[in-house]
Amino acid sequence: MLRPAGEPGSVQEAEVAIFEDNKDHYFAIQVTDTSGNQSPPTFLKTPTRCGMTDDDGDGMDDLWEVRHNFDPNTDDSQADPDRDGLTNMAEYRLGTQPRSSDTDDDGHPDGEEVRHGRDPLNPNSHPPLPGDLDCDSDADLADAIIALQILGSDGAPLEFCLSDIDGDGRVGLAETIHILRGISRP
Repeated sequence: MLRPAGEPGSVQEAEVAIFEDNKDHYFAIQVTDTSGNQSPPTFLKTPTRCGMTDDDGDGMDDLWEVRHNFDPNTDDSQADPDRDGLTNMAEYRLGTQPRSSDTDDDGHPDGEEVRHGRDPLNPNSHPPLPGDLDCDSDADLADAIIALQILGSDGAPLEFCLSDIDGDGRVGLAETIHILRGISRP
């Protein structure tokens, strides 16, 4: 029940946010009363899926284009304004930010994460580091030992974090040298 402005418990401010997830539209409502008390956000989903509007026929919803400062009347599906290697269409489909090259702020561009089969929305999912054979996010002495053991066995097939340096599909001399150079730098 809303009370007249100025009375205790009356609404001072109400915020409404509209967002979508896979074309389902949601509304978030949060209210602050005159005493400064704030309600927790209430999320409401529209009862049916809203139809997509795509005036320029580029396959991206006009609402999404406007939200990301694109012209909904121009086919900009192949543009890559953040230069992360993903087109606007790919960013639209993946749910990444087309004007931020690193949506999850993990230090790896979205396109690089996608090329390596990683999730560009998860900061704990990032491309492998060259030479990181034990998958601990650094190339260190432990990786050098693994590489030397593999090298001593005539190069085992690559099974370690996609750490192939020279593209031959094996952990061998190139990978061992790469790791040793990395750990010998001060």
